[in-house]
Formats: sequence, structure tokens, C-alpha cells
Amino acid sequence: MIKITLSKALLVLLLLLLALSSSCKSLEEKIVRYLDAAHQNWKFEGTVLIAYHGKVVFSRGYGYANQEIGRSNTTRTKFFIGSITKQFTAAAILKLQEDGLLDVSDPISHYLPDYPKPNADKITIHHLLTHGSGIPDYLSNPEILLRRTREIEIDNLMKAIINEKLLFEPGTGFSYSNSNYIILGAIIEKVSGQSYEAYLHNKIFKPAGMLNSGYARREAGLPDRADGYTIEEHGKLLEALPVHFSILHTAGALYSTVEDMLKWDRALYDDKILTSGSVKAMLTPYTNGYGYGWVIENKYGRVHAFHGGFVDGYNCTFDRWLDDELCVVVFSNEDEAPVKKIARGLAAIAFGMDYVFPIRKTPIDNEHIDPGQYAGIYRIDDNLYRYVTQENDSLYTNLLAQPRQLLLPQAPDTFYFMLDNTELLFFVRNDHGDIIECFFEDDLGAIKAELLDRSISDSLMNAKKEIVLPLGISKKYVGIYQLESEFADSNLNFTLEIMYAGGKLIAGVMGEDFVEMFPASQTEFFHRVADFRIEFILDINSEVTGCIIKMGGDDIYGRKIR
Repeated sequence: MIKITLSKALLVLLLLLLALSSSCKSLEEKIVRYLDAAHQNWKFEGTVLIAYHGKVVFSRGYGYANQEIGRSNTTRTKFFIGSITKQFTAAAILKLQEDGLLDVSDPISHYLPDYPKPNADKITIHHLLTHGSGIPDYLSNPEILLRRTREIEIDNLMKAIINEKLLFEPGTGFSYSNSNYIILGAIIEKVSGQSYEAYLHNKIFKPAGMLNSGYARREAGLPDRADGYTIEEHGKLLEALPVHFSILHTAGALYSTVEDMLKWDRALYDDKILTSGSVKAMLTPYTNGYGYGWVIENKYGRVHAFHGGFVDGYNCTFDRWLDDELCVVVFSNEDEAPVKKIARGLAAIAFGMDYVFPIRKTPIDNEHIDPGQYAGIYRIDDNLYRYVTQENDSLYTNLLAQPRQLLLPQAPDTFYFMLDNTELLFFVRNDHGDIIECFFEDDLGAIKAELLDRSISDSLMNAKKEIVLPLGISKKYVGIYQLESEFADSNLNFTLEIMYAGGKLIAGVMGEDFVEMFPASQTEFFHRVADFRIEFILDINSEVTGCIIKMGGDDIYGRKIR
């Protein structure tokens, strides 16, 4: 009798194991199909890791870490992780609090006596951690964007940040700002007496076993590093701009691997680096669902903590599903890759939920579609506008200061984005057949934008239409222009160079990254893709004396020096 009972028990166990094995195999097959399709149809290049309760259930590299020599991405490939850095900066702050060296409720004046008052007495460390300080984002500064390939001294960066006018009273609002985490970095170094890099290595990376993570330096040799790429609007892969990491510093200058990120995931569960109380504080959703270096939301009926990271050439996301101890890491060395969509899709597969499968689309015949009827400026809200532009027979769209993307026709009045064909832009007509609004739609929902009054829209759009200039006009703008700078160390080299070649005017800041500029008038030129314009200044004798660079509503003056 006992023998029969044991046999039945063993049989039940065997059947259960077989069922689990079949389920895991089915899950892996779904993941493989999904990621193969993302690689083929969304051009995903990078590395993916999925782990459940710390056990890796899937990990694989896709595409190349270096296109030129054909070196493949692997699970040990190092990626620059951008704003995922913020959770490590936040962890360092919490570690210092555990050691009794600071309190997150303290005003920053306790630790940075040179920070201007009264703001220093109003802003707390908690405000910085949760983007509730009201300090504007220094990365919206056009000078930062123009000179991001060159080193910036942290003291000069801090000076530019601390003198900005607050957007709101600290603690009364939310505005995601990298400036907050630069200031947190200064506090870490001040209180610990160590560099940010050394403190993270000693207190976080080494104890967690994250031996392939650290502070990024593109100019230094980094074995197994992924080179960064971007895709231009028609799908061609290009090398990305080599950003100098002093620009990002404690807000986004770290590198890591998907394997190291799993070690970080486990360290947050087992109190290896931080106490459970500190981890709880880190993962508490404060204003706008932002914790300390994390975004926290409820999705698929589960608590989802995540953060993305973008650097020119890299797009990464680190997702933790806390109720299930599911960890999904998606790192890409192509900055247009839809990594967040991929990570959410993989989680949905794991949970048995609906998801968007990466499919290939074929545009319909656009012979009878007039793209000009859709061109215009569409208002999303008072501070955000969508531009829809026509060039030859093609239609493009972009948000202000964002690269434009090619739209391909899917159906009448409906277009999909070439770089992510799950994103749609569809247009709505009134009873008279006139376009009045558009909707941007993806798997997260739809965003409405109303067409501005045609006279206003056309006027603004015409300001970015190329005209034909008389011969010789463009040539007189050739020269070197000394640009005004907020940074004490840049007066000798912050310059704009204008050249004329092949009948075209091209411009480069500090002798790098030359781009073609197109004439909107005899004195104003624009870039086709970026929110970047140059207006030349003439004296009463029509001699060129200077220029004004216009970006994102800000102006930088340049004096012609030769």
C-alpha cells in the first residue's frame, strides 16, 4: 500500500515537472519569436536578460557591438546606461543616510554652503531625489547641447545650474530635471570625502559583485564596450555623436552589463547594499509616481518599478516587477530602439497578457495621396507642438527639438512611423473634409493634437521652407564666430565655424559635427531636422558682424572674429 502511494506521488510530481518544463519551453519559444521579430522588423540591436526570482530564464545578444568589425553583442557587453545612473546616485544618498552622514529631509544648504539662498534653504535632498525642487533641467540649455562632445568642469556646470530661476516653489510640483542629480552628486562627494566614482565602486558595485559596471569614459579603453549608433530618418545606421560624460556626470554617466544589472536587482531584495527601509523609501511613488531614481506604476495588475536611460547611441531600460520578482533588462546600442516597448512586451509574455508583436508593414500605394494636405503645426498643449512637414512626396513628423521621423501610409489619413511601425499618426477631418486634428497612437494610448489656425500654421511652416538665394549671398557668411558662454573655461574654444562647400552652407560648433543649413531668408538659415537656426547680423554697410543661434526658444550670440 505504501509502495503504491509513493508511486502515485512520484507520478504526480513527474507530471508536474513535465508540465512546468513544457510551460517554460513554450515561454522561451514565445520570447525567442518575439525578439527575433524585434531584431528583424524593429531593427533592435543590443542585449536582453530576463530573470525570475534571480534565476536567468533567458539572455541573449542581438546584432553587433561594433558594426565595422562585426563584433557581436553578448550578455557581457558593456553599455552606457544614461539615466539608469540616477538609481545608483539615489542609493549612494541613502547609504550615506544609513551611515548617519546626512538626512534626506535636510535642506541642501546644510551640505552645500555656497549654494545661493534662499533656494538652498527651501530645497531638500528629498526634493532633488523626486524632481520636486523646481530647478530647470540643464540639458535644455542650448550651449550644453552644442558642446556636449567636450569636457565641462563640474564647478562650471554647477554654476550654470544653481543660478537658474526655479520653475515652482520646492515641494509644490514635479519637473524631471537632470540638474537635481548633478547636485546630489556634489552632496555625495562633499559628505563622503570621496569622488562619486570611488564611492559607488566601494559602497555599491564591489559589494554587489558588479565588477563590469562603473563610471564611463569614452576616451579610455573599455573592453567589451558596445559602440553607439543611431538611425537616420530613412533607416540608415550611423555612428552616434560621442558625448563627453562630464556633461552627464552623476545624472547619467555610468556603464553596465545586463548580467550586472541582475546582481543589482538581487542586492535590492536581500539587503546586501541598503536596508529594507531604504529600499522601501527608494521604491515609494511620490509625486507623479517617481521614487528615488525610479518610476513606480501599476501595470498588468502588478507593481512595476523601472527607469530608462538614453545617451546618444544608446537606449536602455531596467524593469522590475516587484510582486513576481521578475527582472527584465533591455540594453541597445542603437538609440532609436523601442526598448521600453520590448521590455513591456516581454513582461506581458511572461504574465500571459496581450502584447504587440513586432510585425513588418508594407505601405499602401501613395500615388493618390497628397502629403501637403497634412502639413502643419498641431498643438498638444500650451508647451508642446507636433510638426508635420512635407518634403518632395514624403511626410515627416517631429516634436519641437526632436529629430523628425519618416511617416509611411497605412490607410487613408493613417500613417505609421518607419522606425517603429507600432506607432501611428492618424488625421481627423471635419464635415467639410478639412484636416482639423491628429492623434499619435501606440500601445500606451492616444495623444490628441489640434491643428493650429491655417494662417498661423502656414506662416510658421514657411519660416522653415528653403528659398533660392542669389549667387554669392551664402559665401559672405563664411568665417569663425566666437559664441557667448556660461562657462568660465570655454571662452577660448566655444566657436561656430561656417563653411561653404558644394554650393551649400554648412555649420559646425567647435569644429565638429558639421551640418547643412538651408536658407529661409537672405540672413536666416535652418536645419531640416533639429530645432536649430542661425540668423546672421549685418551692419549698415551689409558687412557680417555676428550671428544668433536659436535653439528651443533660447538664443546664443556669436561675434564674427574672422
